[in-house]
Order: sequence, then structure tokens, then C-alpha cells
Amino acid sequence: MSNTAIKKPNAVKAAWRRIKDRLKLSWIVWFYICARRTVGGSVLLILLFISLFSSSLGISGYLAERHYASWNELPCQTGKIVKTTEGRRKPPTITLVDDAGVEHKLYAPRYLDKTLYGQSVKVCFTSVWEIYPPFFYRDAKIAFLPPDSKTRLWDPHFEAAESIAFSRKLAEISLLWFAFPIVIWLLKRHAREAWRVRRSHLDSLSKPQTENIESLKGPSS
Repeated sequence: MSNTAIKKPNAVKAAWRRIKDRLKLSWIVWFYICARRTVGGSVLLILLFISLFSSSLGISGYLAERHYASWNELPCQTGKIVKTTEGRRKPPTITLVDDAGVEHKLYAPRYLDKTLYGQSVKVCFTSVWEIYPPFFYRDAKIAFLPPDSKTRLWDPHFEAAESIAFSRKLAEISLLWFAFPIVIWLLKRHAREAWRVRRSHLDSLSKPQTENIESLKGPSS
């Protein structure tokens, strides 16, 4: 009896292999593969991803702020600051607890102040939806110290109209001046190549089945 242990197949690797096989049935994946085979194509793909990321920031910011002509119109939340977090990869956050004991987490990337623990504040924010984590969050724009709500804790970097215009311009420049020309160049260079490679890949998948059927039929009489 052999002492060699039978290794079980790695479920994660097998699942990833099946996903890659599925993806290779689509033209867009082969377009990506063909583009990244060259140095120039790889650089353009990186620039394309950066441009799309920048445009998504502009679009999400614009959609969150276009409803407000002034930061005075923002929805607000009052509560005591019970927690602050500040990480290198994630934006700093503050956690408020209202009178009912409910926690409210808000992103405060520019105005975090750790000296406000336990103090009651009113924070006005915009609701931001994005296509990447955390997908949804509340972005603090301005805050006040109750009860008079006149003592401002921090000032927004832009006024509402300026922030809306900046977000719209960021999306337009990223899409029209960078992403669109890059996509056109890549399509012109690699679209037909990707179509031919995909067709060849599909043909290679169908050949073994055809050979098995012919072998089962046997030699013709």
C-alpha cells in the first residue's frame, strides 16, 4: 500500500478556474487579455482604470450634492460623539449616539477632532453611494455645537455650489478627456484581435467533443 497521501483538490482554486473559464467565453475578457500583452496597452489600461475611478468619485459626489443649493439645506443628526477612528487606508469616521441610544456613523475626512469626545454636536451630511466599498456612507460637511447651533466646529472645503461644480467637472474631464480616448484607441488596436482569439478559443473547446463523437462512431465501412 502506498504511503503517498492523496491530495484533495483545492476548492478555491477549482472555483477560480471555473470562473476564468466562464469569463473567457466573453469578448471583453479577451479584449483585456490582448490589450495587456503589450507595454503600451498595459499602461493605457492602468490609466483607464484610474480615469474611471476618478469619474466615479465625481459622479457620486455630484449625485449626493446636486439637491442642495446651500449646506444649510443638508439633513443633520444630533448626538454625542462616542467614537472616532482614523486609519491610513480608510477615511476617519465619527460615531454619534442620539437620545434614543441609536448609533450613527459618519465619514469626516477633513474635520475630525478627537477633543470632542462626549460632547453633543449637530452634524450635517450628504448621503453618498459608490460602486466600491463601503458603497454607502454619510459624508459630514459641517457641524455645530447645540443647543444654540451657532458655534461652528469646522468649515467645509467648498460651498455647496462650488462642490457640485467641482464634482461635475471631475467626472467630465475624467470621462471625456481620458477614458473615452483611451477606450477608442484600445478598440482600434485590439478589438479585431480579441474577436479572433475568442473565436479560436471557442473552436478549441468544441474540437474535443467532435473528436469523441467521431471515435464512438468508429471507422466508416
